[in-house]
Amino acid sequence: MAPRPHLFLYSKGNSSAAPTQVDCVVFHSPFYYSQLFSTSKLSPPGTPRVYSTYLNSSRESVDLEFIKLLGPSSLHLHPNPTLLFLVKHPADSESSLLVKLVALECYGETVHCALAEEGLAPLLYGTACVAGAPSAIVMEYLDANSGWMTLQSYIKEHQEFTINTEHPRLVELLETMTTKGFVHGDLRPYNIMCRELLGQGKERGELEIKVIDFDQAGKVGEARYPVGMNPDIPWPGNPRDLIGEMTIRSR
Repeated sequence: MAPRPHLFLYSKGNSSAAPTQVDCVVFHSPFYYSQLFSTSKLSPPGTPRVYSTYLNSSRESVDLEFIKLLGPSSLHLHPNPTLLFLVKHPADSESSLLVKLVALECYGETVHCALAEEGLAPLLYGTACVAGAPSAIVMEYLDANSGWMTLQSYIKEHQEFTINTEHPRLVELLETMTTKGFVHGDLRPYNIMCRELLGQGKERGELEIKVIDFDQAGKVGEARYPVGMNPDIPWPGNPRDLIGEMTIRSR
């Protein structure tokens, strides 16, 4: 028999406020109650209770302490949506990391790691996997206070610059993915973060860019579009199609 949806994956803390949209997001899980409730303290409201550590690249266990819910991602598009959270940086009390909850089998972790090594994606710190729950991908947090914004926002705010697929950083991104044999099915300006490289010798419009969404990324000839696709977006492929040649789409 399939496990029943678990109502206690996310903490409501000590709040008696009305349920939010996050309270309605339920994953199928075989957890026992003793595994879900912390014996030491409640997690902050709206954050998962079941991830206490993650494994880094050296397969070492690192404490994972949630700060707050950052926001849902594509809640209206998928039966198992991704959620975004801030967590404490294990080595820097002044910084935070980002956690994204995903179905690991659908996440292009190999592509993420390869682009991160080239400085074209957030640093990947590790993964927390708990049976019956979505996987928690722990990565660098690209903070707006440090100048990061989506490429879509940058284009709107800086119409004096021409930002297209001939921009040097975007050319570098596409060439890197092509050389490594990777494809990405949703490479839009909304899924690319950027910030201006300011300082001596730098000109306005020089950008650092990082791809932030790898739910539809993988190897050429293997990665496919998901079953659930937003009909409002002009996708270059259909559900279950192989993801084809690398392009950056305008929407």
